Amino acid sequence: EELHVVGVYESAQQANPIDVRVHRAAAPMTVVLSAYSPVTWRLDVAPGARLRRIILNGYEPQRVEGAPEDAEVIDLSGQGRYLSACAYRWPGDDQGCDTQRLVRGLEDLLDMPVTSFQGCYNASEADVSDP
Repeated sequence: EELHVVGVYESAQQANPIDVRVHRAAAPMTVVLSAYSPVTWRLDVAPGARLRRIILNGYEPQRVEGAPEDAEVIDLSGQGRYLSACAYRWPGDDQGCDTQRLVRGLEDLLDMPVTSFQGCYNASEADVSDP
């Protein structure tokens, strides 16, 4: 199983959505969606993509739309619940976010290494697809 992390500080859109294409079919996967600000993560999951789990993380509450019915959604967002308030730069940043704390927390929680990390300060879309 693969573990893919998408991290931003905030959405680039005023209404706060981020569109995430999940078109990777190589292996079963968990996708982590993490932001400091509230984000509505809108998933486009391709046929054949084996999305087993979605983990929401962030300082403010996160939402997900378009999750497959058979995918488990774990909500770790909101004050006092998150693994790290935010993580959008690898290996970390000097702005108060803690990417390595998020990675350690995920690897401990799921007992698997992070397969990929993509991040930026603000975004309107992300892509978890085959290379």
